Amino acid sequence: MEIAFLDSFSFLFQNQSGTNIIGVVRASRSSSTEAMLVAVSITKTNLEALAVVLALATYCREQIYWARDIQFIFVDKSLVGLTAYLAQYHEHHHSFLQSDKLHFHSGAIVGAFAVKAKGSVFDTINIEHNMVNGLLPNLDLINLMAKLADKFGLNPEVFNHGYQESWWDLAETTSKAMLSQAFNEKEGLHSIFGPYGIQAVTIHVKNAMEGHASLTDLGRICEGALRFTFQISV
Repeated sequence: MEIAFLDSFSFLFQNQSGTNIIGVVRASRSSSTEAMLVAVSITKTNLEALAVVLALATYCREQIYWARDIQFIFVDKSLVGLTAYLAQYHEHHHSFLQSDKLHFHSGAIVGAFAVKAKGSVFDTINIEHNMVNGLLPNLDLINLMAKLADKFGLNPEVFNHGYQESWWDLAETTSKAMLSQAFNEKEGLHSIFGPYGIQAVTIHVKNAMEGHASLTDLGRICEGALRFTFQISV
């Protein structure tokens, strides 16, 4: 990556501290007025996703067609770490969070997605999209992830439900969506992008039955998602 930073932060309420790792691939075809973001949690249960995002960053660095900066955020302490980063990036003060001042800027973040993976083979992608205060991302972003899943032979799901075959299935998925929005506002890393006007989802790949897709396929899905964010306007 062209630029790499460490972003240290502390969460005063629970006496937690951590350090995010940030990499930026600068756009070669335009000035740094807009950016895309890829986030992944630094956890022992998410090692496969970490490997994919690292490989994706290396690949993106070698390409010359990007018209927006790409930020890769390796998030420590999950939601707390990403909240600290976004607050500092947008100069938004939190009384319970302290973090180092960032030494770079890439303009407005127009789109983002987080990556979660369990195992090295999988057959299902759950598209997590609920944000705080009932906010939802652009439906085109959700549809894109579903189409990319289809392209690689994966089963796209929302709220762990796949394609609906009956009115009862539709009603069950709708009720899950309503309950999730009402009582589970922080579904994942994507959830805290909403207040900043950033369209974001989490793609959670898993192996429900007999997985056939590989981590390479996940990397290609992520690349396709990055290409799509070129069409998102601020």
